[in-house]
Amino acid sequence: MSDSKDAFNRVTYRSESERIVAGIFEEEDIRFKYEAPLSVDVDDKGYQERRTWHPDFYIHDLDVIVEYVGLPDDEEYMEGIHKKEKVYEEMGLKVAWIYPEDIWDESNGKYWKKENASEMVLNKVYEAARSGSAKSNLYGFGRDYGKQKRAA
Repeated sequence: MSDSKDAFNRVTYRSESERIVAGIFEEEDIRFKYEAPLSVDVDDKGYQERRTWHPDFYIHDLDVIVEYVGLPDDEEYMEGIHKKEKVYEEMGLKVAWIYPEDIWDESNGKYWKKENASEMVLNKVYEAARSGSAKSNLYGFGRDYGKQKRAA
C-alpha cells in the first residue's frame, strides 16, 4: 500500500485513488472527514460486538459514508467489503461505494485519471444521499477537510 500525501491539508491518504476522491470533494467545496471513527455492532461468531471502524470518508452535510473499493479482484479483500456492506445496511447507513473504474481509465497498460471521474464519484455520493434518512454513528472526532465556507 502506497501513501499519497496532500500537501495542502497535510493528510496522508492510503492511496492515490483516495487522494483523487478527496481532491474531487475539495473542488466541489464538499467538507468531509477522512477516516473518522464509526462505532459499529458486528456479529462475531454469534456474539454482537461493538467495534470502531474508520470509513474512508464521511460527508457530514449529506450524512454519507464514502468507501473506496481498491481491490475488487481480490477475493479475500472483497469478503471484508461484503461484511462492511452488510453491517452498514443493517445500521441503515447511506454509503457510496467507489470503484477503480469510477476513477481510472486503463490505456496501453497504464492508468490515467478519467476525465469524468468527478462526475462518476459525485453521482454515487448524491445517489447515496437520496437513499434514506438514517443518521450515522460517527463520533465528533477528526478534522473537517475541504474548503471552509465563510459566513456572510
